[in-house]
Amino acid sequence: MQPYEPGYPCLRQDGQPRRLHLLLTCVPGLEELAAQMLPYYLPEVEELRPQRGKLFLTCRTSLDHLWRLGFVDNVYLFLDQLPIGPHKADLAAFGKALEALPSSAFSPVLPLEQGLRYRLTVSASRSGKHSYSRFDVAQAAKDALCRRRCFLPGEPEAHDLSLRVDVQDGLATVSLKLSSAAFRFRGEGRGFSAGAIRPAIANALVLLTQPKGDDVFLDPFCGSGTIAFERSQLPARRVLASDISPEALETARQNLPAAVRLQRCDARSLPHKDASIDAIASNIPWDVQIQVDDLLALYVDFLREAGRLLKPGGALVLLTDKQEALETACTRTGWRAERLALLSLHGLHPGIFRLRR
Repeated sequence: MQPYEPGYPCLRQDGQPRRLHLLLTCVPGLEELAAQMLPYYLPEVEELRPQRGKLFLTCRTSLDHLWRLGFVDNVYLFLDQLPIGPHKADLAAFGKALEALPSSAFSPVLPLEQGLRYRLTVSASRSGKHSYSRFDVAQAAKDALCRRRCFLPGEPEAHDLSLRVDVQDGLATVSLKLSSAAFRFRGEGRGFSAGAIRPAIANALVLLTQPKGDDVFLDPFCGSGTIAFERSQLPARRVLASDISPEALETARQNLPAAVRLQRCDARSLPHKDASIDAIASNIPWDVQIQVDDLLALYVDFLREAGRLLKPGGALVLLTDKQEALETACTRTGWRAERLALLSLHGLHPGIFRLRR
């Protein structure tokens, strides 16, 4: 059971599987890992096409199954790709093509019974040279759809649905957003401490530990608790989280369910027994938002402690943009690091690493 409303309430909530054409967006660099994880949650994928920060796919599923995809940021129903020229005058033809989309494009997820009307907002992006702005594209799309009887103009703070238009190489990719903001941020009112990561990245780290129902899981640099929250949504014997910062722990207490055991600890000297942990996943310090006096020494000491705590064959998955320091620390402590993905985040390029003895 989700603790928040993951999709727009007006969408079909009948649980019936339907053949859907979808666009999933994710952190740039995560798409290949996301493509590998998809079949475990959507087994009836017919075709899958990864792009930078996006996954296009066709599958047979119900809407409620889509909310299991915690490693993506947003879920869209792919409607069509329409031709669009580079000049502002070309927006009129684009609008007519969008207005002419058959109702069947929307009906797999949207009830279109007579008299139902939905307030609509539109966002747009464009890549390349054009004589119009992304705001012009969004307005043209909004005007076109609102000429149909089932849509009304909406506002960011008051709408039922949201449309996305991406203009590139003479085509406008048009998609209807299915996931709400609560899906991406795991509800409202969550606090985030310095260095916090997106829930979708945290979810990917958790899944890469191959979680099992009898696992004892640990995040020793938990910050505001994002990774521990993602692990707590899956069966586990115990979820442990710790941090040296009392401020971070106070935020984590507000974000995490009571079943997660929180402690103030130094990750270099943890109070757990030898070989007592099945899996560790963590966003370890990068010495960017959280300053560290000696990052390499911290990594070395932590990896030695992780080696003590993990059971034989236990999983260790880490996120950092300090690959050189991590590899040096691995050499000194007997670990081997495999980079599984290189992400793009606000000008930084952290890697997801799986460590093995």
